[in-house]
Amino acid sequence: MKRPPERVHRYPAASGVANADVGSVREFFDSDAYLSRNPIVLIRARLVAELLTDLHGARVLDLGCGDGSVSLPLRVAGNDVTLVDFSEKMLRRAKHAAASPAWGKAEYVHADVLDWEPEGVYEAVLCIGLLAHVSSPDRLVKRAATVTRPGGHCILQITDGGHPLGWLLTRYARVRKREGYRLNELTREKLVALAARYGLMPVESRRYGLLLPGTGWLPYRWQARLEDWVASGWLSHATAELLLVFERER
Repeated sequence: MKRPPERVHRYPAASGVANADVGSVREFFDSDAYLSRNPIVLIRARLVAELLTDLHGARVLDLGCGDGSVSLPLRVAGNDVTLVDFSEKMLRRAKHAAASPAWGKAEYVHADVLDWEPEGVYEAVLCIGLLAHVSSPDRLVKRAATVTRPGGHCILQITDGGHPLGWLLTRYARVRKREGYRLNELTREKLVALAARYGLMPVESRRYGLLLPGTGWLPYRWQARLEDWVASGWLSHATAELLLVFERER
């Protein structure tokens, strides 16, 4: 099978990051700290694939794509994926991950998601692992809504600070300071209200991510099995990570 074409665009360096200087945020994502021994990345990829199982031959936009783990598998269904990230190292990882053939095309954009001006609209827009790190969650949600086709879907992800475990984890993150800067903190209610300003209505959701302090010391294989088991069963209701699917008003 012929490998689909890939395009890489370069734009000015990122500037839309808050609670820290741009260099600190880029340094965190350029390092292995986010991806190393992180079973949540694969859980998100699986859940997004399940949520978009009916998406075929569509245009998909992944804002803050990271290494492409979440969006690149969607190409198997013939979807064309545009991946945007301000980290060149993350984009290189995504290109390497996309080496195997797939039906859909991949386009890579090196840009700040808040400054980049996309062409046209998309049937599905992903903002996974991003809202906690940008300078303005409001601007990001507005941007995501604007480029979502009416009737299309936008998936936004947060650690739900209004959930008991989410409340615990956000405060643990403040103390631990793994990223080196203060993360944006949102609740499900605040995110739904924010999205409604821009014509995004919630239609479905998934919870996952036990992420209890101390589980990081477990062997990675055990962590992955634990998180997959929790995300697949009734215990998911007790978890703090939230994927919310919105539909853009027609």
